[in-house]
Amino acid sequence: MKRLMILFLFLVLFLSACSQNSVVTSKNSPEVKPQVDNQNNANSTNDTSKSYSLSEITSHNSANDCWMVIDAKVYNFTSYVDQHPDGPSILKGCGRDASRMFNAIFKHSKTQALLVNYYIGDLK
Repeated sequence: MKRLMILFLFLVLFLSACSQNSVVTSKNSPEVKPQVDNQNNANSTNDTSKSYSLSEITSHNSANDCWMVIDAKVYNFTSYVDQHPDGPSILKGCGRDASRMFNAIFKHSKTQALLVNYYIGDLK
């Protein structure tokens, strides 16, 4: 039960952050896009055919270098770690397959759509 409550809180805070990072299209507002950290992206050219093994991903397991696997796709969330509304809770997924954790909390298409900003390749 405690895990479920923590996951629910994580979901609420993540969705809150996502709404703050969404693209603004109002006439009077400037366009705002999420920041993508290309410094740690092994795939900074957006070549989506890059594949990574789980052993490669496990080395990216810190706040300064945070990669996750979600549904066989690899994401670099390094630039998002400091923006995450629940702070360090995102670090639980760094360097591992976080599919179960993510999918248990985030079933909204809006949240799923934001993943594209952090996508760097596929799991081998």
